[in-house]
Amino acid sequence: MDLDTGGTKVTETDAWDLRFRKSLIQLNPGKSTAAKLDTPFDSVTNSPSASQFQSDGLTGYVGTDGKTISPERDTVFNGEDKWYNYDQPGKPKIDPKTDRTYVVKTDQGTNYVIQMLSYYGAAGESAQLSLEYKIVLTLP
Repeated sequence: MDLDTGGTKVTETDAWDLRFRKSLIQLNPGKSTAAKLDTPFDSVTNSPSASQFQSDGLTGYVGTDGKTISPERDTVFNGEDKWYNYDQPGKPKIDPKTDRTYVVKTDQGTNYVIQMLSYYGAAGESAQLSLEYKIVLTLP
């Protein structure tokens, strides 16, 4: 997904900011960074400080130390504190955290706040992620 072109779906060779595979969300290594916030989507109006932004530390599925790692680890969206709750009573198996947002800085330097809305499609099929996003201001 390339946020700078309106969230268009792209190929691996195009410019992209986010990659999705089932519940895994990855940033473009060396191009995009993100800050994890526990702030409701509508409350995020400005970008967090530069020190809060992190990269996934991934090059494909190889960590920065050259060792193969699981893509579910060491990512901003899917680290120990994932973007979703898993298998909670009375909820869908994968349920996005309602107060969890991310600010993604794209390769063009634009900041977008993102909130995951659902993992399931209208008919209940899995891996049909929906999200909302908007540009947020970067303060000097």
